[in-house]
Amino acid sequence: MAEWFKAAVLKTVDGETRPGVRIPLPPPTSYMDKAADLKLIADNWDVLLPAAERAFEEHGRGMLLVDTTRIENGGYPFQYVRMAALPGDNSDCDRMVRTYDPEKEIIISLVRADGRVYSYELGRPGDTRVSRP
Repeated sequence: MAEWFKAAVLKTVDGETRPGVRIPLPPPTSYMDKAADLKLIADNWDVLLPAAERAFEEHGRGMLLVDTTRIENGGYPFQYVRMAALPGDNSDCDRMVRTYDPEKEIIISLVRADGRVYSYELGRPGDTRVSRP
């Protein structure tokens, strides 16, 4: 006796997408965002580097946190956050602060309008490595 194939019951046969099955969008961070961040840092390097050096000498390991969501006195406000004040959650920022070489590098984190914080490990002048996001 011959077997008959049952009609396909998958919705993919007729080109429909199953509900709840989606390909996630890429994260909002893009090369353009990183380039804009690094330009902002480069444009303000003459202020950020000395601030990071002074704060390290006074407070030890930490990072500069720059709030790019608001402008005060003609620029973005920033503050030094000591390692002890970080949440210790093994985030990129936390890891960078624990492992950077203060003689060669500084850590700068930018708070963006989307509420996310993007951190950069930046080499000082003369260091061949520019950044390690």
